[in-house]
Amino acid sequence: MKPLKLSTTIGILGILMASVFTAIILGWPIFTALLISAVFTALIVAFHGYTFKQMLGAGIDNLKLVTKAMILLSTISVIIPLWLQVGVLPNFIYYSVGVVSSLNPLLFAFLMATALSMVIGTALGTMTILVPLFMSIAYNLEISQAFMVGALVSGAYFGDRTSPMSAINNLNAEVTRTRIQTNIRLMLASSLMPFILSLGLYAYFGRTYAATDSQSVLALKEALAGEFTIHPAYLAPILLLIALILFKVPILKSLGLVYGLSILLYVFQGFDSAGFFRFSLLGYTTPDPYLGPILKSSGLVNMLQVVGILVSSSFLNGLYEISNLFEKIIHPFIRSLKSYFEMNLKVSLLGILFSTITCNQTLSVIITGKLFSPYYDRFHIERNYLARTLGDTGVTVVGIIPWNLNGIFVAALTGVATLDYLPYAFFTLALPFFAMVIQPLFMRRKF
Repeated sequence: MKPLKLSTTIGILGILMASVFTAIILGWPIFTALLISAVFTALIVAFHGYTFKQMLGAGIDNLKLVTKAMILLSTISVIIPLWLQVGVLPNFIYYSVGVVSSLNPLLFAFLMATALSMVIGTALGTMTILVPLFMSIAYNLEISQAFMVGALVSGAYFGDRTSPMSAINNLNAEVTRTRIQTNIRLMLASSLMPFILSLGLYAYFGRTYAATDSQSVLALKEALAGEFTIHPAYLAPILLLIALILFKVPILKSLGLVYGLSILLYVFQGFDSAGFFRFSLLGYTTPDPYLGPILKSSGLVNMLQVVGILVSSSFLNGLYEISNLFEKIIHPFIRSLKSYFEMNLKVSLLGILFSTITCNQTLSVIITGKLFSPYYDRFHIERNYLARTLGDTGVTVVGIIPWNLNGIFVAALTGVATLDYLPYAFFTLALPFFAMVIQPLFMRRKF
């Protein structure tokens, strides 16, 4: 087997970037770009003497890492529409609005997005549910829409990287071979200063819009009460999920129990088998003219694109691994590590770089996590710190990269360009900075 030349390596990366940008311009799903890149990469790798069996084996090994994430995503994709149908999420929104409606709208948006993303574990799901409500509030109160989207993005990506239900958080734990509970504790600790800073900024800039209860919030509560049964009992699935997480029950088992309880609530309301399969596969919608744009979700079918990204990323990274694609580029970058500060900085920069050029979080976590895991072992540093840094940097920034799948989704959903809301996504901007510069100061260590 012939080693890949540096020019070949650069060419393969060029194929990846060209495929991704072509898919974005033509409106193709991102996983098609990854598949195209994988095909061309496989041909080049085969030319250098690697067999199909070797390539397939490497892809399957990586696929095993994302299997749990795919199951988790699929489970969440059927739980969220069920929660909307039964009234779990409408009750959650209703009571959350009642508790924090006296806060200013920007601070309220940040806190609401943070809370919901921690519950459902997905930034895109959080944005889908909250954007219609808060964009209408922004319009009515003449708040900058870019500012409002920035607040929502900041909160949404807090839970996207931290929630036990987050697929990328579980993938991060799988790749680094760490306990997700420990990772979450570290991520919550590293979030503290950026979170407090963001709270202060949103409180300051939104103070002039504060009201005891805005007209939009009151209208929402009335609409929810008219469409759903409002009762604390419907919060039981969310409370059960929180309790199971606190008692360290495995997340898939927890979701299974919560799903079972949610189905019991649906049976209590009058189970409709045809409706159940329809919203599980296609998602939830309501004909209500006011709630229709607010309460909607995708189902299992729409989750297939994300699953496609996970699968194609797995096989593409398998090709990168067996051919040692990144050795010539990355090894000089990391071989002379002298301190934890330097290693943490390089993990952060590479994580952000891969999120930028691959347009998704999956490859960023897999490639960077696998590259640096041996170095953390060599210098006797717990891999949980690697998982935390990946979550604080490469995972967090995807919502503010214009050509990333997440940035494209947010811009399409809100009608606000990524570069317009980027300056107002305070938490998303502050967290990587604190992760790269401030956090390592608390762990001064030279190699």
